Amino acid sequence: MSRQISYTPLSLPYTGAVRVTRNTSLRAGVAAIGKAGKSRARVYRCIQRAGEDGITDSAIQIALDMKGSTERPRRIELAAAQLIIPTDTPHTLPSGRRAVAWRVADESIDADTHDEYLRGESYRQREDGND
Repeated sequence: MSRQISYTPLSLPYTGAVRVTRNTSLRAGVAAIGKAGKSRARVYRCIQRAGEDGITDSAIQIALDMKGSTERPRRIELAAAQLIIPTDTPHTLPSGRRAVAWRVADESIDADTHDEYLRGESYRQREDGND
């Protein structure tokens, strides 16, 4: 008799590998220190080049030859900082599905204006207590 594991679409069955998963995530986070700012700047500039029409996550990943697991967190950080916003019109992907397209929030602001944030320096300063 097989045992059924119930789950909702928003959760996966418990694997019992919490320690391994946390350790793997921690190692990945430590390895990314110093790289996130550079990736964030690349993503911002790619979105900026796309102009008013915006660009989807998948198109950013292709344009920058960047994995989704690197691009998406950087795009989320940019959106949280209100440096980018979704366009009014989603784009249609080759699969026929619709996807959010992103554009810079203020076209008149050059990427160099946000350079400290994009490189991650403002975060390091806050952590050191030097606002």
